[in-house]
Amino acid sequence: MGKKLNHSIQKIGEKPRSMSLQLIINEAKKRKINATIIYPNLLIKLQHKKHIEYVFEQMTTKTSIIGLKCCQDKILTKFLLDKNNISISHGKEFKINQFNNAEKFVKKIGWPIVLKPNFSTHGSDVYININNDELFKKYWKKILERHETIIIEKYFEGKEYRILATKNQTVGIIHRVPANIVGDGINSIKKLIERKNSDSKRGDSYDKSLISIKIDEDLLFNLKKQNLNLNSILEKNQKVFLKDVSNLSQGGDSIDFTDIAHPSIKKIAVKTIQSIPGLAYGGIDFLTKDITKKQDKNSYIIVEVNASPMISMHHVPYEGKPRDIAKIIIDILFSETISKIKRK
Repeated sequence: MGKKLNHSIQKIGEKPRSMSLQLIINEAKKRKINATIIYPNLLIKLQHKKHIEYVFEQMTTKTSIIGLKCCQDKILTKFLLDKNNISISHGKEFKINQFNNAEKFVKKIGWPIVLKPNFSTHGSDVYININNDELFKKYWKKILERHETIIIEKYFEGKEYRILATKNQTVGIIHRVPANIVGDGINSIKKLIERKNSDSKRGDSYDKSLISIKIDEDLLFNLKKQNLNLNSILEKNQKVFLKDVSNLSQGGDSIDFTDIAHPSIKKIAVKTIQSIPGLAYGGIDFLTKDITKKQDKNSYIIVEVNASPMISMHHVPYEGKPRDIAKIIIDILFSETISKIKRK
């Protein structure tokens, strides 16, 4: 116990292991704002004269505990958004002893469905496009091995985007593409994964803007569904998706769509942040049939809202134009410094 404590103390003041947190520090320093790392990858103190703010991961003192708790509870988030006429993924929460009720609910809404925990992050234990009883029972059991409750939703067919918005503006839209590889007619799937992971933008932790593709049970199962395995050789230009979920933490790609998105989407994003009390800004998981068209209540849904969004995906996307989210965050924290820097 003592060794672990000493090890933790030694880490205090080191460089943060989160690229997103480092981007915020870099922007603060540009404005002569003093940045002190209280604990690496988690907590920093920012001070400009007598004005002090704190940043925890990518969440700041401008977001209240109420805002955080609302975002952490996916059912509560749905309630708040639905109340403000924002389209959501309608679903219901069940406990471990309510499987019979869950089966009845599935029959009511029909296949395909989505299963996920109410409280989870980074796309962990999220299973989408489930279309039969066998998979339903398998993933129900798997999720409840680690969580007390489970949400069942009707699956929405659409492309997924992560939108970063404040109460006043939408500042970045990223199309998140599930982990994938493209064949060359020569190399095995395993070799193609290794090659993609060698990209300098990828790493095993959040000190990079993209996360390496991990060969795990879900990846192997996805390959099996496509009659493939790690030794399979794909035809040239044949694209294979390795995961169902599009989270970057699961090895997905990030493509900037900020300038392509229809203005109605940006308005919906701002309204979403405004709908959650105490939330200064957030990352919105947005599904739509066509991001270039004006949205109506049937063309999109909001899956959830993240109070501590990964901003590095916008700064260094896999493809597309970088977006300076750190600048927006420091604008919110230290508005008195805006005139002291050159605006683009």
